[in-house]
Amino acid sequence: MSLTFEHVTLRQRVLFGTGKAPENLAAEVERFGAQKVMVIASEFEAAIAREVS
Repeated sequence: MSLTFEHVTLRQRVLFGTGKAPENLAAEVERFGAQKVMVIASEFEAAIAREVS
């Protein structure tokens, strides 16, 4: 069982889902029409950051 959700407030959108980081980031980049993004992660999350960038 995995937990997946979207939380939206006035200026913030949080997408959560186990193993969904690459998919969620790609969707957000497309949604904004961006060509470059900056991924900031702690040492603990470095593997995930490498996977999505």
